[in-house]
Amino acid sequence: MSKHTTYLQLRDAQVALSVGKLRSDTRVQVKMPAFVVKALDALFPDTDRSTLLTSLAVDTLVRRLELDHDAPARLAAQDQAGLDTLILYLEERERADS
Repeated sequence: MSKHTTYLQLRDAQVALSVGKLRSDTRVQVKMPAFVVKALDALFPDTDRSTLLTSLAVDTLVRRLELDHDAPARLAAQDQAGLDTLILYLEERERADS
């Protein structure tokens, strides 16, 4: 399955979680420190833990895929910004020397 297809499925899952329920078909057992569970229960008192953790996982995966997809353009923009700064510095230095 391509990253694009996975991304689209995850985006659909985000929508499904926000408007209703997403069908769960795999059971995962997770161990967490008690204080983390208490904090989750305190912050999200009326939310089923399974739904909450699924939502958090889906959101994290979507963000990661977006970052992976945007990484080349973002790195190119950062490189260009660095080059622009260098050019401005060199031009100012050249004017100061003349």
